[in-house]
Amino acid sequence: MPFDSYPYVTQALPYRTPPEVFLQIFHWATLDETLLSCTPSWRHWDLNSAPANDCNDSQFDPWPKQNQEALNTARSLSVVCRAFRNLSYEFLFRHIILDKVEDLAGVVKILGRKDLLKWVKRLSLFCCKEGMWTRHDSEQLYTLLKRCPNIEVLSNSIAAFGVEDDDAGPSFLQQLFRSCKRLKRLHWNPLGCMSMDSTQWTQILSSNPTALYLQALEILGPEAPDFRNHIMLSSETLQYQIHLPNLHSLRLCANEDFAFLLSTISTQWQIPKLSHLSFRATKHPCRLAIEALIASHGENLISLYLDENTCYDIDVTYVVQCTGKNFRDLCIHDTSVLQGDGLPVVENLILVAMEPTADSPLGPGNLAAFALQPGSRFPADFQNLKRVILVNPDFPSNGVMMADNRKGVYCDWYHTGVGALQKMTKRGIQVVNWYGSPITFKPTRRGMHLL
Repeated sequence: MPFDSYPYVTQALPYRTPPEVFLQIFHWATLDETLLSCTPSWRHWDLNSAPANDCNDSQFDPWPKQNQEALNTARSLSVVCRAFRNLSYEFLFRHIILDKVEDLAGVVKILGRKDLLKWVKRLSLFCCKEGMWTRHDSEQLYTLLKRCPNIEVLSNSIAAFGVEDDDAGPSFLQQLFRSCKRLKRLHWNPLGCMSMDSTQWTQILSSNPTALYLQALEILGPEAPDFRNHIMLSSETLQYQIHLPNLHSLRLCANEDFAFLLSTISTQWQIPKLSHLSFRATKHPCRLAIEALIASHGENLISLYLDENTCYDIDVTYVVQCTGKNFRDLCIHDTSVLQGDGLPVVENLILVAMEPTADSPLGPGNLAAFALQPGSRFPADFQNLKRVILVNPDFPSNGVMMADNRKGVYCDWYHTGVGALQKMTKRGIQVVNWYGSPITFKPTRRGMHLL
């Protein structure tokens, strides 16, 4: 593109360097590969954040976080000079976060004036409203979506005390697919408004071509109340069949009131590339629907995450045996759920315990029971197991943890832990903490080191 085609770039640029050169430099200086990534992983967890609850799932959020250093670089470039400011817009407005409903109109007015919304590739809606979500609020949101045609990642976590329009959720989703043809990743977790039932999800995804390009989908928001007591699929729902050829990552709420949606996904959604599946339950999970979904779509799974409420209620051994030859990562919150004929396909076993004690999943006593109990036949039942990752935010990054080993004070930690680790290491199984540091037990005069 000729230099004169950039009217806002003046001769202030050194040596009349073409803007394309500076754009390439800015691109590499502000490179953020995590911004639009669609692959979840336990490595992306933020264990040091506030504890997770019904509205805050930040600790076990598996999605990549934005690179703050890249954003700071873009901000620094924008204040160098007027020419650099205009060139840096593309990188400065890649990700917009809105936490107030009142900001919707202002963002459209201010950023739309210079057509800056075209650079938005990720939009996060964390808007909270004390009153009801009105039709006017929805119209403002639709206007914003129309001005952001290049969105690839959208997070809907809007919270309101009720909704004026019952179709606010389906209407928003329809407008999103119509306006944002490049959408690849969708997070749906509204609170108090924009609820969607399984029929609406099925109808909208099957009728919009944009859904064919979805790579990652997260549905954690509440289902519509009218559909919570449905037991059998209606004839209206059965006529829709969804084919999602590019969807490889799926994260779902596993509460009992989501059983109808999970059953619909099991029977009507065709997801041939599904490789990452995660369940989150804030209360009693729907066991049969979870097991049926994994049995239907587990052939190409690579990783499976079962949160604390989910893993205790379902047959973990059964669902893992429903997976195929590509399965590698199993993440659970306790070893006691691993019963039955073993898990020969698991390569990486991620054990989670946020508050470990002597009897917790990460305590040496529990680890030893997992490895040494006669009924477990471990590690023979885990023929492909290569690593056991112990996840806890209190484990230092260097892998060293002190524990009192005086007589009568956790004296079993050392003996049982050493026995478990010796049995694992003889089979070539590496035990590491969340930071990747190998773990070994070493007693001292004053206590025990976890190295």
